[in-house]
Amino acid sequence: MSSAKLILAATLVGLVSGCMAQHPVAGVKPTRNESLRTMDPARIQADTMGFADRFVTAMGSIYDDVEKRASNPAARDASHQLKTELAVGAIGSAVNPRPIAGLMDMVVLVRLLRQAAEDPWTTRTFESDAPRLVDTLKQKETDLRLVASQYLTDSQLAEIDLLADQWYSKHPDIHSLSRVHLADLPEPNTPLRPGQRPPGSIMSLLFGDPAAQFDPALREIELSRATSERMFFYLQRLPLLLSLQTESFYRQLLEAPQFARVMDNMSVVAGSTTRFADASSRFNEIIARFPQQLSDERQQAVVQISAQLSKQLDVSIRQLSDAVTVQREAAIAQATARIAGQQDLAVQQMTAALHQQQEAFVSNLEAATDRSITHFFKGLAALAASLIIVALLCALFGPRLRRGWSGHPEQPTPSKTQDFRGLVR
Repeated sequence: MSSAKLILAATLVGLVSGCMAQHPVAGVKPTRNESLRTMDPARIQADTMGFADRFVTAMGSIYDDVEKRASNPAARDASHQLKTELAVGAIGSAVNPRPIAGLMDMVVLVRLLRQAAEDPWTTRTFESDAPRLVDTLKQKETDLRLVASQYLTDSQLAEIDLLADQWYSKHPDIHSLSRVHLADLPEPNTPLRPGQRPPGSIMSLLFGDPAAQFDPALREIELSRATSERMFFYLQRLPLLLSLQTESFYRQLLEAPQFARVMDNMSVVAGSTTRFADASSRFNEIIARFPQQLSDERQQAVVQISAQLSKQLDVSIRQLSDAVTVQREAAIAQATARIAGQQDLAVQQMTAALHQQQEAFVSNLEAATDRSITHFFKGLAALAASLIIVALLCALFGPRLRRGWSGHPEQPTPSKTQDFRGLVR
């Protein structure tokens, strides 16, 4: 029984050590060599999400300040549009199902935004605020390079920079960069001559499965956990994206040529006739109140969208919880079955070993008993033979020995009557 417990304990220790080998202890930051060797998708995704929050927060504050300081509507619209594109691109890269691809897309996005900020168009649009945008983007690019260097080699980072520079040199007038993804660029997907791409090319990382080295049960758990984290991350930031995109929609609607022509025609009609003076006055008041009404309607729309989003979020969370519970129970059942099988095998091996030892012990005991009985009977026979020989010797030589000791021939012993008579006389 003690041997079975030892075998079971050794099996459990092996399983726990294997799990710990695949999942490093949380809170211990690995070195760059360890990160490049393990390429843990959970750490890559967490670092990318963390940078996305820092990047959107910092750049959103800068663009808000630039929008307030802008001297013309075109600059304000451009600042808001760039802020929206930046948030959409950064959050979209952070929730990429392939974390390493999302990190590389983030590197491309930040580099292209920094190059676009250095373009003369930015200086013409934002005037004195352009250098501030460039400096902030350079700081964030440096921050992102430190994060990416934990999972990409120097040659891979250089290859990403080269591809981004090639794309920007061919599209210098495009300022909407949120939908630029490394896997969709024509430059890395063009056929290359043999030996042109080095062995450590980034294309080998874009379409690989980072969780392929895990056990199937652990792989399913890791994929479920990563999917849940991406879903919660995106849902928590969805109101921000909806607010930015809704405001952009209304800005574009108010700047549409058709809407401007309608407003001009209504002004001409109001100024050309006195019969519609009151109507024109009321219309002007309506137009004056339109931005406030538009703001109220936008707030109501945001509230309605938030309510619907909360309901959908609750449903999604319940569905996700059910799915995670089912997958967790399946993983536990698989692990239990595996442990039970190993336990049965260990018990069978121990039983066979004990049976063999028992048979060997019985055989040895029987052999020892046979030898002891044989020795006993041999000794008993020898003792009996010795006693017989001594008895024969005593029978043959006993009388002679007694005569030799007395010194005269043996005389008859007087009777008791004769002895009594002698005593009387």
